[in-house]
Amino acid sequence: MADIFARIQSATDHEVRTVLAGLCADRRVRESAGELFDRLERASKHYAADALYICINCRQAYVEALNAAGGCRYHPGHLVLDPDSDAWVDCYGDEIRDDEDMRRDNPDGFEWSCCGKSGSEPGCTRASHKQGGAKRARTGGAHPQPVPRGQSDGGSAKRARVE
Repeated sequence: MADIFARIQSATDHEVRTVLAGLCADRRVRESAGELFDRLERASKHYAADALYICINCRQAYVEALNAAGGCRYHPGHLVLDPDSDAWVDCYGDEIRDDEDMRRDNPDGFEWSCCGKSGSEPGCTRASHKQGGAKRARTGGAHPQPVPRGQSDGGSAKRARVE
């Protein structure tokens, strides 16, 4: 099977919408897609929608032309159940589960495999934002400098994160 990001880039709008609708049959995927659409919608009040991307590491909306080193903060590891955490003090054995719902609802009951910090702690790694399937450098790049909505070409923005 071809790289999924390459397939997304070459797909028609209809194909992308059809696949996304099919994926959204799963409640977790539907909620995640809704959150990402909300982030893009909020950011599009300040920047042209076609200049916005979602970082695959931190899941924040950003403008590639403003993408700076250190603008993305994320954990490169994964969440691991911490059964000794104080977050579980009011829970009984069968209420402590290692699943996506628990990670979302009770992040302090987990720790990051990359740094050992609590699941609710900000990312331990800083980098430039990364677009899924991007083959070019993560800073600068082929995108024209965006002009924030309501400003002339002389307007400037200082951060790549726009949410």
